[in-house]
Order: sequence, then structure tokens, then C-alpha cells
Amino acid sequence: MTFQAMPRRLLCALVAVAIACLPACAQSPQLPPTATQPKPATPAGPLYPIAGVLTDSTSSEGIAGATLTLLGGQPRHVIQTTQSDPQGNFALNPVPAGKYSLGASRRGYMTSAFDQHDQLSSAIVTGPGQDTEHIPFRLNPGATIRGVITDDSGEPVPAANVLLMRKSRFGGQGEHFVKSIAGQTDDTGLFEFWNLVPGTYFLAVRATPWYAIHPTLSDLRNETDDQQRAAMAALDVAYPVTYFDGTTDEASASPVTIQSGDHIEANLSLHAVPAVHLTMRLPESKGYTPMPTLHQTILGEDEIASVTNMSVGAPGDGMVEITGVPPGQYSILTGNPPHATELDTTGSQDVDTSAGSLYPPVTLNFRMADGTPPPHSLRVILVPENLGLNQPDTTADSPAPAQFQSVPPGRWHVIVLSQTSAIAVVSIQTGSAPTSDNRITVRNRPVTATVNLAIGKANMEGFALKDGKGQPGVLVILVPANPDAHRDLIRRDQSDSDGSFVLPYVIPGDYSLIAIEDAWELDWAKPEVLSRYLPNAIKVTMPANPGATVHLGKPVPVQPR
Repeated sequence: MTFQAMPRRLLCALVAVAIACLPACAQSPQLPPTATQPKPATPAGPLYPIAGVLTDSTSSEGIAGATLTLLGGQPRHVIQTTQSDPQGNFALNPVPAGKYSLGASRRGYMTSAFDQHDQLSSAIVTGPGQDTEHIPFRLNPGATIRGVITDDSGEPVPAANVLLMRKSRFGGQGEHFVKSIAGQTDDTGLFEFWNLVPGTYFLAVRATPWYAIHPTLSDLRNETDDQQRAAMAALDVAYPVTYFDGTTDEASASPVTIQSGDHIEANLSLHAVPAVHLTMRLPESKGYTPMPTLHQTILGEDEIASVTNMSVGAPGDGMVEITGVPPGQYSILTGNPPHATELDTTGSQDVDTSAGSLYPPVTLNFRMADGTPPPHSLRVILVPENLGLNQPDTTADSPAPAQFQSVPPGRWHVIVLSQTSAIAVVSIQTGSAPTSDNRITVRNRPVTATVNLAIGKANMEGFALKDGKGQPGVLVILVPANPDAHRDLIRRDQSDSDGSFVLPYVIPGDYSLIAIEDAWELDWAKPEVLSRYLPNAIKVTMPANPGATVHLGKPVPVQPR
């Protein structure tokens, strides 16, 4: 079942896996207020009830006082709402035959659509022969992580930055970090994250000692009072990034495993260590010395490093000193276009920025495969081939090109999104001939490429069957001829309560269609994983006819995981 609303922040956070989830993928419904909507005019024809029981997924007890919301029509809109009774039973007014989205919400639980997995869920299909009066709706209680951050003296550390990351398989390319939430401690050192989905989490903390001072190296050299110099040096300290449970080595960080309804305590103590001083010589540009930027990767997330001060030497000497740097691994970006120099800062050092890797600019022009003008307001994303989360991102107003000012060397998938169309990259031209791929290679020089796009115009409808019956809650995957080169053409849906599924606005081309049972932890976007299921796939060719619907002549067999 496909929904049509997703918060922008959720889309951004999952951009690393957008290669497998274009606008046609199913999305979580935005559940409406609890007030019952006005009843429409009574339709002609038979009506069918929708009823069931809402239970706690951990205790199997009925959930009282939850709001059940039924959506229908295209685009989806509220049909009616109701409340569950003290035993968790619910019943909605009978409705005509059709497909409906059912969602549930209650304080203390994760708002969810029926049988939701990631951004996919199953629609309730009403009609002759469909049992829609015994719907088993399970709702996950929300989980929390809370803790107190303290210093060497056991005193609370206020305004500490706390980063919570979850290991996820969303996107089908293996486990990767997803930023769940970031926040700060209050004046008692307390932080709390709530309504967390079950999973494996990692926690990192950044903070600055309130008492620290960070004199420059010249300040220390020029100080004539030995006692004063020693006092200044003793207070020149910083907190390294600290991971749960107390380590400063990310590889040794302890995971926090959360089940539905868990309340986890995760206290951390920060320990101050001598701060690092970095000095470097940078060439002047138009009469001034450009300031470098210091970056640090924390649990897969690119962060601007916490530094206390940057000081520039006398005019013309190009000397820059960065003080208050916690020990750790960094990338320092200098120049325009920037060069990146990798640092392992166990102590103060001089940095030779001339040895860094160039981050060149990338310019992408767009052209439609059918010769029509590209849609306006395209959102263009570069996703690293290893599916890290640190993507350059830009918005291009067609026909102006998308311009990325600095892109790290490597292989990048080009993902193009449109608010008005289902769109995908079919080829990219960087030389005399286009390549049937959606990837570009960035080395040590600027890249200019023409990106050929296609718009999805046709729809696909079918059934997933097991033992001769429609199978609900099955992962349905539409696989292009070359999934490694065109991950953005992979499309997914979850079969509805009668086993049916719909894939709207599919890009024209040849595909294989597969259905897999219990596949939510499967790395389904990896070609080597897909190859196991392709021998039993249904072959289908999607046309370029606007509004055409391809009705599969035979059901898709459900394969075991």
C-alpha cells in the first residue's frame, strides 16, 4: 500500500538509502487529529465492516483508548476515526469495497499503520470473501534512553551534545547508522530520548570543560611567569568524544539493545585530557588567509569539530593555529576548492595541508530521455557507493545545473527526486558516450556530466500468492535488468490484506518481479542477494504510456526468505 506523505526530516535522514526508495515507495501515514470527520453521503451498493482488536506487541494485552484512523480515496483522506474499548476492541462503520489505510495511535506507543515495516504497510481490502472483522493490530510501546553526563569530579555537565545513532537495514544494503536524534543535557546533566523504535543503538557525547582555557602556543612561550605558564597549561584541556559505555574509541563503543517498552539508563562520565594545538601555513587569497574547517566522523555522521579558537598570525605569513582540539581523528579542509588532510591528533602538531586530497566541484546538467524539458525544482543527491550517510545534497531549478562545490573522491550514485513526478536516472554522460549507469567517479579534478532522466508513467498491479491464497504482509520487489548500476530503479511494496499490491509510476523498461516472505531483515538491494530469488521471478516490461496499468496475468509466487 502506498501512502503519499513523509516528513522532510525523515526523508533527509534516510537519504543514504533513497537509492532504493523513490517517490513511489510506500510511506508512513501522517495520522490526523482524533476528531471524527463528517460522514459523507451514504454510497450505493454493499458495505463491509472493519473491526478487530488492538494489542500491546510485548504483553498481548488489549490497548484501551487508542485512536484508530481509517483513510481512503486518492489522495488519501480521513474516512472516519474511532476509539478502542477497554479490551482493545475496535469497530468502524461499514464501508464500500475498496482499499483503506488503517492507523493507530496512543500516548506511550509508537504511532503506526497496520502491519508496518519501515515505511511500508498493508492496506485493509474490503469486499466479498474478505475477512475484515478480525483484524489483529499490534502496537509497539515506545522505548526511552535516559542518562546523566558527569565530569571527573562527579558534577553534572550541562549543554553536552548527545548523539544517538541506530543500526538499520533500511535500504537493503546491509547495516548502517541512522541518526535517530540529537540533543543536549539540561543543567543537571540529564538527557532523555523517547518513543524509540526497537533496535541496536550507539551513543556519543561531545562537550567542553567549563573551566578550560586555551592559550595559543605563542601565549605560552611569551609568558615569563613559570607558575602562571604552568597554570595555563594545566587548564588547557578538552573532552574527547566519549561513547557509551565510557570509551573514547568508537570501535569499542558498547551497543544499547532496545526492545519495545524498554527504559534504559545510560550514564556517562567525561574525563578531561590535554587539548591539542594544530598549526599550519595557508596561502593568502585576495589579501586574507582563508579559515580551515575541521571535520570529525562520529558514528558515521560528519560533524564540524568542536574547537575553542582559531588565530591568524601576522599579515602575510599565513600562519593559522587551532586551539582546544580534543584528541581524535579529523579531516581538515583548506583552500577553494578544498583539500582534505587526514589527521590523527594524539598531540599538538604542525599540519602540511599541501599533501591533502582535492575535493573538486561537480556540475550536473539534466536532460530527459524523451526530449521533453526536465521538471522544475529537482532535488539532486550524491550517495557514496558504500552507503555512508554523509551525502552532498543540492536543489536544482531546471534547467540550471546542479552544482556541488566540493565532493570527496570516490564513486557516487546520482539520485534525482521531483515533487511532481516519479523520476530516475537512466544514464550519465561524462565523455563522448553515455554509460548505462547512475554513478559518477570523482578523482582530483572537476567533474561535469549530463544526467539523462526518465519519468515513471505506468502502474503495475498484481497478487502475491502462497499455497494458492493471497499472502498479506509480503515484501514485493521490482528489480531492473542491472540492479547494481540502477539501484534507484528498484521499487518495493508490501502486499495488502488480500495479497494484492500496486506499484505506481514505474520507469519504463524490463524488470523482474519477486515476492519474499519475512524479508524485513534481508539485504534485498544487494545484487548477490537478489540473484537467489530471480530464477522464480515474473518477467515484466513496463511501457512509457502515461496512465497505463499493467495487470499481471499470473500471481507472483511468494518465496521463503
